[in-house]
Amino acid sequence: MKLSTKGRYGTRFMIRLALAGPDAVCTLKEIAKEEDISEKYLWQIARGLKDAGYIHAAPGAHGGYRLARAPSTLTMADILTALEGDLALVDCANTETTCRRGSDCVARGVWQEVTVKIREILDGIRLDELVERHRRLRGDRIGEYSI
Repeated sequence: MKLSTKGRYGTRFMIRLALAGPDAVCTLKEIAKEEDISEKYLWQIARGLKDAGYIHAAPGAHGGYRLARAPSTLTMADILTALEGDLALVDCANTETTCRRGSDCVARGVWQEVTVKIREILDGIRLDELVERHRRLRGDRIGEYSI
């Protein structure tokens, strides 16, 4: 499994919002500049996270985005599923009908086991933990981290 830039940048976007605090509203322009991500691409990412209910858009001249839920209630699996879709290692890991060999394929069982383990790990990493990891690694220098 290889994450796309959408999943990686979306994780950085969510960490940035969590670092800003529960009531802070961040504009795409400021996040794009600080994270060196295209504002247009960041808008697409924000739309996916908004549709999933993980962020709110604040309209108006001083508008932007803020978290819709506490960082302790969001996991890496939540964020990546919203942006990447199914986290299965291969399509047949979740549905045997994607391949004519699905019902008697030994490799499919391995792909399923790996997919379950990946999901367990990502489910176990909360956004507030990522913020804490950031603070331990870099202090409070918000603009200086990468995933």
